[in-house]
Amino acid sequence: MMNGFSEGYMGIQQTTSGEHKVLFSVWSPYTTDDPEDIPEEKRVKVLRKGANVTIGEFGNEGSGGQKAGCIITGQPVRCTKLLYG
Repeated sequence: MMNGFSEGYMGIQQTTSGEHKVLFSVWSPYTTDDPEDIPEEKRVKVLRKGANVTIGEFGNEGSGGQKAGCIITGQPVRCTKLLYG
């Protein structure tokens, strides 16, 4: 984990194929393990994303939204988080 906070985290994960990805996850304030149950006004909203970034939802450990992007190994990684409430 590179950076954790009370509603989420950002870190680098290795996939089963050996690829490394930067993962940014934010939990919804609505309590459920099924992201489909989250009311629209409580959903995590993505304001913008990069060209090689995928967006998704997660469940089974709380629910929320995720962004993931591939990184090139051997290169420095710099991350900035901006959260709006």
